[in-house]
Amino acid sequence: MRSYHDRVPAVGGSLYAPVPRMQNDDQQQFVEALLATSGDVVCYCNSSEQEPAKQAGSFMKIRAKHPALYLDSTRLRIPTQDDSKFYSFLRISSDKSERVLAVFNFQPTPKTVRVDLGAINGHELTDLSSNSRTETSQPELVLSLSPYDYRLFSIR
Repeated sequence: MRSYHDRVPAVGGSLYAPVPRMQNDDQQQFVEALLATSGDVVCYCNSSEQEPAKQAGSFMKIRAKHPALYLDSTRLRIPTQDDSKFYSFLRISSDKSERVLAVFNFQPTPKTVRVDLGAINGHELTDLSSNSRTETSQPELVLSLSPYDYRLFSIR
């Protein structure tokens, strides 16, 4: 994905991703959220029987409200303590008016994720699902994530 994903939108193109069918609802929700927040059009085109995950509506509504999650936004990878198990990235709206931090746990067990906030340049994170706020005075964000869990934060 790294070799073409950012170059296609940069020249005005759009990307779509067929949603794979996962083994359980948690994994299904996880993969759909990952695709949606990566800047792709989510396509249920693999099977006429496939339906969105139960929580798909909630993150699609979040995506619709935040320009940093629109298809024309850009992304920047943000380091974690182990980039092979966790994925964190910053989405920046095309007009630079909004930034969203996304953090994903690719593990089948609960994990604590540490995200390097050095590249964020913000003083407050607001969780887009719960509206809870976190000060960013520390050099890293420490999150406890459930298996195949993710968090999205607006940055101020």
